[in-house]
Amino acid sequence: MTPDRAFFAAFLDLRDRLALVVGGGRVGEAKVRTLLRSGARVRVVAPVLCEGLQQLGRDGTIEHRARRFEPADMEGASVAIAPSRKIMFFTNSMSSFGMRAP
Repeated sequence: MTPDRAFFAAFLDLRDRLALVVGGGRVGEAKVRTLLRSGARVRVVAPVLCEGLQQLGRDGTIEHRARRFEPADMEGASVAIAPSRKIMFFTNSMSSFGMRAP
């Protein structure tokens, strides 16, 4: 079958689920704000955050891990969003990381 679209749409219920965002720039901020509007708890892993994400961290709205990504950052996450607008969804198939989905 020949693909007819560039994106796979996924509608996820993320209320009270942990979402991981890797990257602290403006693209990461946009993703974080969308996840927060969906009711997700958000963990951001990035050495440096843009001003908007810094404020969310100061407010306690997001969890910030001020360093580069490590596989352990995914523990407990239902969804992970990586830089460069690449989206990765992790469910029960996280065995490659030795983790179980929540």
